[in-house]
Order: sequence, then C-alpha cells, then structure tokens
Amino acid sequence: MAIDFTLTTAQKRLQRNAREFATDILAPIVRAADEEPDTQKGFQLLKGAYKECYKLGFAMGFIPKRYGGGGVSNLDLQIVAEEITAVDPGFATVLLVNGLALMPIAWFGSEEQKRKWLGEATSDPRGEYLAGWTVSEAAGAPGGTANFDHPGALPTGISLVARHDKGRGEYVLNGTKFWPCNSGGWDLAGANVNVCVVRTEPEKGGKSGLSAIIVPRGTKGVTYDQPISKLGHRLCQNNSIAFEDCRVPEENAFAIGNGDLVISKAFTWSGPVAAIAAVGVARSAYEYVLKWSKTHTALQ
Repeated sequence: MAIDFTLTTAQKRLQRNAREFATDILAPIVRAADEEPDTQKGFQLLKGAYKECYKLGFAMGFIPKRYGGGGVSNLDLQIVAEEITAVDPGFATVLLVNGLALMPIAWFGSEEQKRKWLGEATSDPRGEYLAGWTVSEAAGAPGGTANFDHPGALPTGISLVARHDKGRGEYVLNGTKFWPCNSGGWDLAGANVNVCVVRTEPEKGGKSGLSAIIVPRGTKGVTYDQPISKLGHRLCQNNSIAFEDCRVPEENAFAIGNGDLVISKAFTWSGPVAAIAAVGVARSAYEYVLKWSKTHTALQ
C-alpha cells in the first residue's frame, strides 16, 4: 500500500505559520546573535523571537492539551521543526529541549506533578518559560553521559548524586553537569525548571539507581557558568553547572530507579526532530547554492 505524504489543510497552515515566523521574525536576528562574542548575550538576543514562538504555540505545543499544551502530533512537530531549523538549528534546539525536559514529566510523573509543572510551563503570561534537560556530564575516564549504562561503579556514567534525606523530606544534590541546554536561563540564574537525571543509589553502577528530579529556578546550591562557545548550534545555550548541597523537595523526584528509561524514551522522542533538522539545513544549503549559481558572475 502506498503511503500518502500529502499534508492536510491544517498541516499546510501550520507549515505556513512556522515558515513565516522563521523568515520574518527569526531570520533577521540570527546573524548578529550568532556573531556576538558574548555567548550569553547572543542567547539573550533570541528572547523576543522566543516569546513570539511561545505565543504561536511552538514552544510548548508538544505538551498534552489537558495540561495546557497544544497536543500536536509527532508529524506536526516535524513540520514546524523543519521550517525553523532551515533558518537556525540552534534556536530550534532551544525549543526541542523544552520537550526533552518536560515530556518525561508527562510520561513518568504523577498526576500532581503533571498538573503543577506542565501547567506552569504552558501558562506563563510573559511567554519566557524555559525548561532545561540537565542530563549531560563531561566526558572522562571514567565518566560521560554516553556511558550512562556502563556497568561500572560511580563515578562511571551519571555521577551527579542525589542522596535522600528522609528526615527532612529532601534530596541533596552534589556533582556537576556539562553541556545541558537551556539550563542557565535568560539571566544565568537558572531555567524555570531543570529536569535532572541523577544517581539516587550511588552504590549501584551503570543504569541502575538512576532517577529524575525537578530543580526549580531559585533553588540554592546551583551555579551556572557562562555558556560554552561553539561553532555549530551556537545560539543554543549550553552550560557547565555545579551542584553543591543543593536541596530539593522529595516530591520533585519521579521515575525513581528508572532514570535510564527516562533517558531512552526522551532521546527516542527527539530522534525524528534531529533527522528533520538535517533536512532543514540541507534544504537551506541547496537553496543558497542554487541561488548563487544562477546569479554569480565572474571574469575569466
């Protein structure tokens, strides 16, 4: 049976809206932002475009409707992602990371956690809400998030430790993260929430003993360094983060002992977006070269 790739009327409208945003609002600002030497200032230059994205529903459209989101299909998400990555994949990554951070709450969180955190994310009157997917850690020997399922003991893989202080009803976080997106927020005082994958059972190695925990903005004991400067995706904020006796209420933890499933499902969800991002960038490269070949002249 043949597969029909024809977009519906609603999907064509969505594509048109995303393309108009990308070309009319995003494109005019990305060059200056990308060339800004100060990485945090470059990220901040995107704020106006981000707020417009939030208003259009692109920043939180993936969240289920019952919690205030758009409840868009995965195909709808790819349509929007292609149009935005065709202009700047770094900005598109900022939007995608909202989903990487918040969708695990939709999948694994309690009903109370969903209402609180997803509802907060979709009801920001200023349209500035950012969520950080705070999983990555610096590579090393041993170490590095790529080895999160290595059977070796701490500090192999995930080494941000969250010890349960049952007497006070809190988790105490100590360790570092390196490279997470959005985590520092617009002012380097933190995103609205950082969804962190932590090791709640330090005595267990590999993927055992991992959990997820929500660290809200303003939590003491967290510091964010100046965003890392990169050649590609430069406008996506990537941070180095330190946690020192950072105390978080135990009700902010979810998927306790199943943090490996959170990682796996989140990156499975984001895989098609990474693929369509390549399509968007390739499309722009082709269109640029085609225009150049039709208009460029040279003397022999």
